Amino acid sequence: MRTLSSLAVVGLAALLPLSTPAMADDSAGKVTYKDGLRIAADDFDVKFNVQLQPRFTYTDNDVENRIANGAESADADTASFDLRRARFVISGNALDKKFSFKLQNDFASSSGGGDMKDAWIQWNGDAVKVKFGQYKQPFGREVRISSTKLFFTDRTAVTDLFGIERAQGAQVSGALGELANWYASVNNGNSSGEGRNREGQDNNVQGVVALDFSTEGYGSRGMEGDFREDGAFAATAGAGVAYGEGTIDGLGDYSEVDLNADVGIRVEGLELWGEYYYATVDPDAGGSEIDASGFFVSAAYNIDDTWGAGVRFALEDNDAKPAIDTTTEYAAVLNYFINGHYLKLQNSVTFTVDSAEGSGEDVTDFAYVLQLAGYF
Repeated sequence: MRTLSSLAVVGLAALLPLSTPAMADDSAGKVTYKDGLRIAADDFDVKFNVQLQPRFTYTDNDVENRIANGAESADADTASFDLRRARFVISGNALDKKFSFKLQNDFASSSGGGDMKDAWIQWNGDAVKVKFGQYKQPFGREVRISSTKLFFTDRTAVTDLFGIERAQGAQVSGALGELANWYASVNNGNSSGEGRNREGQDNNVQGVVALDFSTEGYGSRGMEGDFREDGAFAATAGAGVAYGEGTIDGLGDYSEVDLNADVGIRVEGLELWGEYYYATVDPDAGGSEIDASGFFVSAAYNIDDTWGAGVRFALEDNDAKPAIDTTTEYAAVLNYFINGHYLKLQNSVTFTVDSAEGSGEDVTDFAYVLQLAGYF
């Protein structure tokens, strides 16, 4: 990753001459700052961003009940400073905005190196857009919202389980009138050894189709919270279906179907939204299907331009966890917005309850997070 960092520095240095007085001529280009450093020329523009999310986390794990349920040991309580994200993002347009691109790397990976997130090029046709590279698949709303625009410090555990994250593939998308959008994508799939930053290991792929709709005045589906100046009632909804086949160590060949639906409303600084997921995995070699479902509902209210509060409930029912009946999550957050989503101080508390199957003991974990989230 030292090489990647060096290339980024060299690339920025090469662009520095663009900021000289000669740039006053619009035909040559100009440098501005708006939600990031922007450099624009006649038929090319690029934006540079840095995302930093330092945080402090305290966890109180239910060690006693885990051991009572038969575990030999359990994670102890922790109090830890951490850098949740440390990302450098380059995005922009070329050839009179006929093409768009994005490159994003996270230097806060657990391995101590870097982790490439996004790397894609998109052709922007008049009726259809075609994207090629590594990107977030069009399945689920919360998973597709940038971590810079989340109202809570983290996505729900339900989204982490069911959401289809970044993968390498190709996508076509377009608009249906002025209020709806459609998406169709195909990626390498989820066989063992595949995934983000990894090439395909077999000829099995995963396909995703999705549709979303928003009434006029809803604003962006790509952020959480009602930050609109006009507080009129507005609503949104979306749905997606994914199907894939693959091979996983210990399971063999399998097929998987995933379903998702989301709804949301905004009015006078209040947003209510939620999602439902269902997944079924069918091993080709026989055996029982593995079914899982989950949902979450969230509410967020911007008290004024500075303060905002939110609460969330989530529930997961997963056959892959035979000792657990359901997992529920209760979360609350209090945000101090210094510059909207671009710079905010967040306090969150989360209780996670694993309800034991049969005569076992329920396990309740607690986490507190203090996070300063910046996107510059």
